[in-house]
Amino acid sequence: RKSSEQDRPSDRASEPQIRQDEIVVGRDGRSSVASKGRQKGRHRKQDDLRTSGMEDESGLLPGAPEELVEQDVAERSQQAPQDRLARAPEEADHQGDVNVQIDLGVSLLNSGRSEEAFWHFDKAANAGNPTAQLNLGSLLTEGRGKVRPDHAKAAHWFRRAAEGGQPIAAYNLFVSLASGRGAPKDLKEGLKWLRSAAEGGLAQAQLELGSMCELGAAGVKQSDRDAAKWYRKAANQGNADAQFRLALLHITGRGVQQDQLKVNRLYLKAAAQGHVTAQVNLGMVHRHGYSVPMNGSEAEIWFRRAAEQGAVEAQFSLAEMLDSSKPEEAGGRPLKDDGEAATWYRAAATKSHTEAQFRFGRMLAQGRGMKKDRVEALRWLRSAGDAGHALAAFHASQ
Repeated sequence: RKSSEQDRPSDRASEPQIRQDEIVVGRDGRSSVASKGRQKGRHRKQDDLRTSGMEDESGLLPGAPEELVEQDVAERSQQAPQDRLARAPEEADHQGDVNVQIDLGVSLLNSGRSEEAFWHFDKAANAGNPTAQLNLGSLLTEGRGKVRPDHAKAAHWFRRAAEGGQPIAAYNLFVSLASGRGAPKDLKEGLKWLRSAAEGGLAQAQLELGSMCELGAAGVKQSDRDAAKWYRKAANQGNADAQFRLALLHITGRGVQQDQLKVNRLYLKAAAQGHVTAQVNLGMVHRHGYSVPMNGSEAEIWFRRAAEQGAVEAQFSLAEMLDSSKPEEAGGRPLKDDGEAATWYRAAATKSHTEAQFRFGRMLAQGRGMKKDRVEALRWLRSAGDAGHALAAFHASQ
């Protein structure tokens, strides 16, 4: 394969790292707590991270001790929490300490007591605390328990928090304005808040702004240099998608110096966090020796990790290495395992990888690594032939 192939995969990211219904902990509003539907440990660690500075997974806060929460929920269960805030009891406000309100709200929310959490966030939000305003907006985005979703109120609180300098709220306000959910659609104003979030140090906003600069999208002036600047800021915070995108810029020297060694380091950082395309590309780096010695063992590790995540190119590349007895085709170390090669060829073939269909069909016809099956072999050869694979069409006609 040519070295340019490592630039081919282009998936920017898995799911976004910030959701509008995400709740934050603490007085600086930076530490994320699992949002609705998320579980502890949502970012699974790799067995061998191979890089330093990887953040540990954050757990949920423990529930608030019962003695700290004296509200009688049963007495107010017939009222929607938004309607009864003005009449919320005062016994739990702890001398109006907004920081206590936030901490209690988070603990209650993690305990499934969303209505009481709403009261505490609302008290602190109305006292002008940006973190509480963010949390209140997040809670109103999707709603939990008897707290009904209210996108307009959520956008209102995101704006209040963003005006107070909260970068996550600024990003969420950008999402609201760009999508028109909860606020009139206004991309120009949305971009103002996206830039505010990026300048405030939010990695997800830096990634988004970098992508817009790279593509010249959404009215943002195209600039590889600016794209690299924002990707680098996010990458330095450990954002795997930004690390991957910055690596791609370094391949061709767009906005940065062309540097394969930097590419390899960035791939490694992203791959260690589970970025599947970085894993595929890192496998290519070790298989073909792009600024490093060929290393079949390392290539196999990264292809296998990506293949197990369903990456078709990794499945095919791993099968190809296992199928070969030639060192130059297996990253310098022949692996030769026909049975496993057939397994991975089949995995790629079922995802319409034409060359995998051809090779799997040939292995079936020869009975290599599996029981010979000419009927099944013909089916796969015809499938590849119909997709334009001339050699597969030739074998299918014999």
